[in-house]
Amino acid sequence: MEIKYKAVLASFLLLCFAHQYSTIFRTLVNFLGILTILAVFAWELGPILASFFIKPFASKVNPKGKAVLVTGCDSGFGHGAALLLNKMGFKVFAGCLFPNGPGAESLKSKAEKPDQLIVVKMDVTKDEDLDAAYETINSTLSQKNSNEKLWGLVNNAGILRMAPIECGDFNYFVKDQFDVNVFAVVKVTRKFSPLIRQSKGRVVILSSIASRVSLPPLAAYCMSKHCITAFGDCLREEIADAGVKVTTIEPYFYGTDMLRTVNLNEHDDKCWSTTDASIKKVFSQSSYKKMIADFFTLIQLNALGANQDPGEVSRTVAKALTDPEPLYRYICASPYIKPLLLLGQLVPREIFIWFYQKIFEVANNQLEKSKAH
Repeated sequence: MEIKYKAVLASFLLLCFAHQYSTIFRTLVNFLGILTILAVFAWELGPILASFFIKPFASKVNPKGKAVLVTGCDSGFGHGAALLLNKMGFKVFAGCLFPNGPGAESLKSKAEKPDQLIVVKMDVTKDEDLDAAYETINSTLSQKNSNEKLWGLVNNAGILRMAPIECGDFNYFVKDQFDVNVFAVVKVTRKFSPLIRQSKGRVVILSSIASRVSLPPLAAYCMSKHCITAFGDCLREEIADAGVKVTTIEPYFYGTDMLRTVNLNEHDDKCWSTTDASIKKVFSQSSYKKMIADFFTLIQLNALGANQDPGEVSRTVAKALTDPEPLYRYICASPYIKPLLLLGQLVPREIFIWFYQKIFEVANNQLEKSKAH
């Protein structure tokens, strides 16, 4: 019996015991029905109980003889994940947009096992780059003295361009994000799935909390992240019979290069300069800038984990590749953010928007106080 089913069974028995001694629990059971209550609580508590009572005694995946391809390694989550996986003993193929750039050079110099980290040129939107990367990886792993297999694929490469959906050039603001964040993820996965099937390995997809809660001015970005989360859910079921496990990781907005103010300002200026004149007449630039500024105010709020260590995401990638029974989804965010995500999914949209606006007020007040000091 798989670990997750043992965890659910243990949770079920625990809740049955609690039922005998809890008046409140019996009242809920009488109102909603014992099977519904037990099923919901057992399913939710299963992973928690497993993490305490089962996973500590289960063997982790041994990195020896296993290779991992990570896309988007020039900076950010991919850069950190490549270095951590290399340190753990995996052979890492680090896909970089600029294989001779500073990010790739940093990987080579910082790698704890330099001979086990290979930089591969990968513009994930170009078929010729994917073909060349496949040939490099397949030929490397097929060498006569090599017993290594491609165990993991980490789809990390992504871009973010913020602006109201009416603004900017369509190709730049919408299509480019879908090309990188959605279609490239599907293409890369399709390209390397034969090798992953052979090893009964893992596929890890870096999505975002934007796949759970849609926020302005991130319409196109949120749409793209909703798409790849759905892709991961479908792929998980389609490839399960091959022994392959698929995990989606949903990080909060960490301080990676994707969110450096200077980069985003460049994107924003380009979006506004390419906005149709008819839109500019009814949508002022000040309104546009305020929407962008409000979002930055929110993600800079320390109480929501703005200064969290991006290394948490790298460690979660490693967990998804090495845990005997990885979760379907991991959220990387502060304890304050997770309840807000749940709120956004459960309450009516009108209530969430009202709450969202209140958070902006708190964020603005906190930033004003910090400036005053």
